Amino acid sequence: MTDAHPTAHRPLVATTHGAVRGTAAGAGLVFAGIPFAAPPIGDLRLRPPAPVAPWDRVRDGSTFPPGPAQRPGLTPDVEALGPEAVAVAQALGAAGGPFSEDCLYLNVWTPHLDGRAPVLMWIYGGGFETGTASPPSFDGAALSRLTGAVVVAANYRVGALGWLHPAGPGADRWTGSANLGLQDQAAALRWVNENAARFGGDPGNVTIAGGSAGAFSVGALLALPTAKGLFHKAILQSGSVTRVQSAPTAKALTEAFLAAAGVPDLDHLADASLERILDAQASVVDTDIGRRNLPGGRIWGVVHDGTVLPERPLDAVTAGAAANIPLLIGANRDEIRMWADFGGDTYRPTDEDALLAEMARGGIADPPALLAAYRTRLRAAAGIPNGTGADELRDLRTLFLSDAV
Repeated sequence: MTDAHPTAHRPLVATTHGAVRGTAAGAGLVFAGIPFAAPPIGDLRLRPPAPVAPWDRVRDGSTFPPGPAQRPGLTPDVEALGPEAVAVAQALGAAGGPFSEDCLYLNVWTPHLDGRAPVLMWIYGGGFETGTASPPSFDGAALSRLTGAVVVAANYRVGALGWLHPAGPGADRWTGSANLGLQDQAAALRWVNENAARFGGDPGNVTIAGGSAGAFSVGALLALPTAKGLFHKAILQSGSVTRVQSAPTAKALTEAFLAAAGVPDLDHLADASLERILDAQASVVDTDIGRRNLPGGRIWGVVHDGTVLPERPLDAVTAGAAANIPLLIGANRDEIRMWADFGGDTYRPTDEDALLAEMARGGIADPPALLAAYRTRLRAAAGIPNGTGADELRDLRTLFLSDAV
C-alpha cells in the first residue's frame, strides 16, 4: 500500500491484515490499537478468539485502545490516598478506563522499523479481573528505548468474560471456551509471530513476560499446546507455574456466578447485560488476599480444564515442556505489604488461631512451628523481644502470604 503522506513521524506498516500508521513515542515509535482478533461481542462473547477481518483503509495507530470490560480500579477512595497510592494501584493492574468488551487490540513500541530487534510481549497483572495494555497502566516506550527491543502489550479478557469455566446445564456446548483470557494471549502471540519483522523485530527471539496474574499466565503459556513455538524465553515476576485452579473448584465458582447473575446457564449469560455480569462477578470472588490465593480460594484465573490446557503447567514443565525456554523468575520479599496497607483492620487475623488455620489451609504441615519461625524473624528484624498484638499478627500474616503467594 502506498503512503500518500509519507512522514518520519507517522510511519506506515502493512500488517498481515491491513496497514496501520504509527506515531512518534519519545525516541521511538508506537503503533497503538491494532486488532489481533475479532471483537469478542455478540455471538463471539464467551467464545475463543476468532480471526480478525482484514481492513482496506489505513488504521490510525495513534490512539490507545480501551481496556477489557471491568469495574474501574482507580476509585475515588484510592485517589484520595494520594499520588503514591494511585501509582501503586496502577502497578497492580488497576485502571481508570475506558473499558469495553471490544478489547482484543495490542500496542507495539519499537525503536525503529529496520533490523531484527528482540521482541518482548508484556502480559499485565490485576488478579485476572482488572488490567489493561494501555497507558498509564503500561507504557512500553521507555522499556523499548532502554532495551532496544520491540515491546508488545496485548489486551486479554478479564473476569468472568475471560476466565469463567464452562459448567452448568449445556456446558458441553462451551467446552472450547475455557481459559479464554489465556487463548487471547496465545492469539496475540500468533500475531507477534506473523508481524514482528514488519516492526523491526525478530520473530525468532520473542520473550514473554508478566507480573502477578501476568506471571501466572506466562507459567500457563509454557504448557499451552497452541502457544508452543511462538516464544523463546519467559520472565515471571511475582508468579509461578503452580497457581492453577482445578476444574471442580472452577466449576463451583461458575455455579455461584450463574446464581448471582440470575441466569440458568451459559447460553443465557451470553445474552446478559454487561452490568449484570460485572455485578455478579464482584459478588462471588473472595476479596481478602489470603482467601483468594490459598487453595480453594474463589478467584478468576487459569484452570486445568483438560482440553484447552491438557496438563497442569507444573506437571508439563517438570516433564520438559519448557526444557529449551530460558526462564527468569523473581519475587519481592514483602509481596503482600501493599495489600496489608490498603486492607486496614480487615486484613488483620482476628486471633492467632485464625492465622494458624489459614496456614493449614495453605498446605503447611506444621503451622505452629512455621509461625514461631516467622515470629523470631520478625522480632529480630525489629530489634524487640516481643510483638505488639494485632500489629504483630498483621505482620506475621504478611510474611506467610508473601511466601505462599
